[in-house]
Amino acid sequence: MSCTHESAFPLIPATNCPREVLEEGLEILEGVLGEEQRRRRKEAGCLDVEVRGDSPTRILPQHTALFPFDKFGGARKAGQIGTCATWGLGILCRTCGGPWRVPYGEPRAGQVRDGRHDMRFPGVNWFRTLLLVWTLSFLAGEVRAEGRFDPRPLMDALRRRKGAQALKKMHFLVFGDSKLSPKFETLLRYADTLKPDFVLMTGDYVKAGAGPDGRRQWDEFAEQAGWFLRKYPSWPIYGNHEARSEPKGKHKDGVENFRAFFGVDRQYSVEYGSAKFLVLAAGYRFDNAQLAWTEKELKPARGKHVFVSHHYPMYGPGKYASITPNKPTKGTRLFTKYRVVAHFSGHDHGYYHTTRDGVRYIVSSGGGAGVYWVSRPEMLLPSDVYYYRKGKYKGPYFIHRPGFEDVTFDTQMLYVVSIRIEGARVTMRMLDTKGREWDRAVLSGG
Repeated sequence: MSCTHESAFPLIPATNCPREVLEEGLEILEGVLGEEQRRRRKEAGCLDVEVRGDSPTRILPQHTALFPFDKFGGARKAGQIGTCATWGLGILCRTCGGPWRVPYGEPRAGQVRDGRHDMRFPGVNWFRTLLLVWTLSFLAGEVRAEGRFDPRPLMDALRRRKGAQALKKMHFLVFGDSKLSPKFETLLRYADTLKPDFVLMTGDYVKAGAGPDGRRQWDEFAEQAGWFLRKYPSWPIYGNHEARSEPKGKHKDGVENFRAFFGVDRQYSVEYGSAKFLVLAAGYRFDNAQLAWTEKELKPARGKHVFVSHHYPMYGPGKYASITPNKPTKGTRLFTKYRVVAHFSGHDHGYYHTTRDGVRYIVSSGGGAGVYWVSRPEMLLPSDVYYYRKGKYKGPYFIHRPGFEDVTFDTQMLYVVSIRIEGARVTMRMLDTKGREWDRAVLSGG
């Protein structure tokens, strides 16, 4: 379904409305809607509206805006909240055609209005409604189009919750390459037991994320992983399967769908506590603009634990080893120059951990996509740890660790990379979903 009023509705953070008002208002909304209205909203993808984080400043999904109003239909300024009894909840839905109006307290007949039949709030004409929206955006200080699973609000809440403790300790996970595999649910359930502060995801969450079919796949991914993405700040990488489309070639890339889902661009940086994280949009090699951006981000990060995430590996022996650099490049020289702790990637399905020119390179792609094989064993170092298949798309799986006999598996292993920072010390563990540790290392501050 489409909404003819889409361009009229920005996304408004409802900063002035008490959280309990929003939460109860949403419950009232779902309770009052009739079966037909509920069915229509479900078809339009609007039924998963919820408050997220420790404050009601970020609202899901990305096509829905919530804003508070008083019993006279007007907006209150910050500091003038008053009693909850005078407040209600307004929902402007850019997909199913809202607005919807839900007063705080016991609903009465007619208090929830379907925008397709009545585009007015009681006592407020349509012009005043639009004026109210823009006024609230001004009071809130921002109008920001966010994705359905934008990690920034959860990260902000994490910073407030941890405070100065974040400078001393943090714990995050690295995993990716699920491509809508049902196995990914097992990995997420295990990751949840580890209680990380946040997650870095190495890309390829869907099979083909561009175009209309890509939007359907993102919806499927939301059903599969939405509970986890709402619980933990999950920082994404734009992978090659996010850029693909079905049928192939019909849509050049899936950037728009990616942004609509996660709310972030393909390339960005994040700081938390004593660490800085760079997420790169480059391919196997960096162009001049990407090199300039990377160095600009790395320069002021001296003294921090710096991590770089990137879908494509810089080193790796797997299926794509022939096109993986597997030698120093302009990009990897920057990592060495600015003492990057580790570079995380996915794409070459398996696990690979190597140290090159003082930087740890870790391929973490144990999210459920098919495992590849070692195609170029000659580029391996004696100290490398790796997990792949013994044959091309067939045969048993195996993990190689220096000083141990290779271990083989009949079934695919799902795993996460767990990183802990305690002061100057950074450690990593590679853990499968049965809790078994297969790799361990001190990455910094040993």
